[in-house]
Amino acid sequence: MFDFLKEAIQSPKTIGAIAPSSPRLAQMMAQRAVADHPDVIIEVGAGDGAITQALLRARHPETTYRYAGPAHLSVQAAPNLLRRLIEILVRNATLHGTGDLSFEVLQESGHLTFRCSNAIPETLTPHQLTELATPFVTSDMSRSNGGSGIGLSIIEQIVARHNGTMQLTSEQNRFIVSVVLPDAYKEG
Repeated sequence: MFDFLKEAIQSPKTIGAIAPSSPRLAQMMAQRAVADHPDVIIEVGAGDGAITQALLRARHPETTYRYAGPAHLSVQAAPNLLRRLIEILVRNATLHGTGDLSFEVLQESGHLTFRCSNAIPETLTPHQLTELATPFVTSDMSRSNGGSGIGLSIIEQIVARHNGTMQLTSEQNRFIVSVVLPDAYKEG
């Protein structure tokens, strides 16, 4: 929060805060925000995700997004790394999927699970899943969408720094990345 305030004071013309009062206002703001094609957009605060949803719809209108999990969550993890992990999961699913993305957060005593899945043209074999986990190896879908093949390896490194695990699975024409971070969530 203090970084935001500092940046807002130093560069008031390049940073701002908004609190939409309606879905229509959120949609209008999102359309304007994606016109400049930013690489990263982050909604911070105790909002309901209305801006993020509008931004995703404006950026990729052909993709449907579903989120299941808590509205608010306290996590014990490196915030920049956790943001990067989620960013890569969603970006990869949006770039390489066929328009249906689901993101789940499960909190259980002692660990936190992130599960991101997206629809793909065909279910992947165990061999293909192993290849996708190898740095700089890209699938045919990744090559056609400009993928470099390092997203999953970056996620693996972030997960390792948090003593967690990552599992890749594929079933019923879906690609699923499950990340478990031990000690990231503790019941209060």
